[in-house]
Amino acid sequence: MKKDGTLKKPTTIWVVRLGDDVYVRAWNGLNSAWYNVAQQNHEGSVKLRGEEILVEFVDEPGKEVNEQINQAYLDKYGRSQYSKAMIGEEQQKNTMKLVPKTD
Repeated sequence: MKKDGTLKKPTTIWVVRLGDDVYVRAWNGLNSAWYNVAQQNHEGSVKLRGEEILVEFVDEPGKEVNEQINQAYLDKYGRSQYSKAMIGEEQQKNTMKLVPKTD
């Protein structure tokens, strides 16, 4: 979000689902502008099937969940160079859970 409360230009992010939970990782880690904003504000919006959803960004899960997220990235996005990058050690450190805001 901008200082005036309006939303910034959308950025494509790679998300995966584990059960009812949705996770995201920043491929570029600390160099990703959206990731830095999410870390500062802990909130934002995502567009899913044309609907904008306000979310909270919750910090990374533990090792066991991260391993499941790794597999979910490989399953969803195939074994391309990009999906393999998404399961790297640095990317695992910047895993966040997307939680829909209720207020």
